[in-house]
Amino acid sequence: MKRKWSGWRWFWMAWLAMFAIGEGAALISLGQGGDDTTFSEFIWDFVVSHPLGWAGMAVLLAWLSIHFLIQKDSDDR
Repeated sequence: MKRKWSGWRWFWMAWLAMFAIGEGAALISLGQGGDDTTFSEFIWDFVVSHPLGWAGMAVLLAWLSIHFLIQKDSDDR
């Protein structure tokens, strides 16, 4: 069954596009000797510099794993 594209689906597609543009620009800048920060560099900087960085990362990854494992299909409701 084909799903209807709701406003939230368009929002997430726009969010992914903006992420790809930002990450791509940072990677290009880094390749040219710039000091722009990619998303992974930003996350690592936060984790090692914030007092609760490692704990926060562990909680986020645990939640994300559980979220993807038990996520129900919206057609199941």
